[in-house]
Amino acid sequence: MQNNVAMQAKAGRGPLACAAVPNLRALASLFPEQLHVILGHDSPIKTLEDLKGKRVEVGLPDSGSRLDAEALLAVAGLTFADLGEASGRGLADGLDLLQRGELDAVIATISAPARLYQERVTGGGLRLLSLSEAVQARLVNPETGFVAATLPAGTYHGQTQPVRTVAVAALLAARADLPDAQVRMLLHEIFDGIDFFAAGSAAGSQISRATATTGVGIPWHPAAEQFFAGTAAQAGTP
Repeated sequence: MQNNVAMQAKAGRGPLACAAVPNLRALASLFPEQLHVILGHDSPIKTLEDLKGKRVEVGLPDSGSRLDAEALLAVAGLTFADLGEASGRGLADGLDLLQRGELDAVIATISAPARLYQERVTGGGLRLLSLSEAVQARLVNPETGFVAATLPAGTYHGQTQPVRTVAVAALLAARADLPDAQVRMLLHEIFDGIDFFAAGSAAGSQISRATATTGVGIPWHPAAEQFFAGTAAQAGTP
């Protein structure tokens, strides 16, 4: 689950106020998921404020992407009601509609390079909106779970400039009562037993012990904390 969603679930706030999971615990941070604001290549949209009155794909109902889209628009003083249309069909359908001219933008949170977007942008006609430094700064704080991120030039076909955005950590989480032995077995398999690169997973290939404790906003499961404490100790051994 997204780290920011996990934070809201544990605290029982925001859209998860009626579905709190106070015993939610972190097992590992897997990889970053960057927020993509996708536009037609010739779109006149230059800022988030320009999305007012536009037709925008904001993510499936109850999805992390939709939660992030709401937070993104809020820093521009917008709500879904300010859009010409707040579509909720998901990334694949949203890109179809965008390329047919039936939407003006697609907002999605997905790990870069996202294969689906890469396939579409290779055919031309799409680009990414880079957030302003001010918008990025307003989004990034301990309460939101967002961190500053940049998609380097060349992340996607035809992307000649860096794209400023934000990201959340894709978090592996469980209840606090998950037995320690199962936690250790799961983490050992993920970090030592699976070759995600060979499996062809772009997101999975980013999974590493070196980044497994970054971007975590909820308490750790004790067994996971011990697992990564051992990793840190080994790294510090001459």
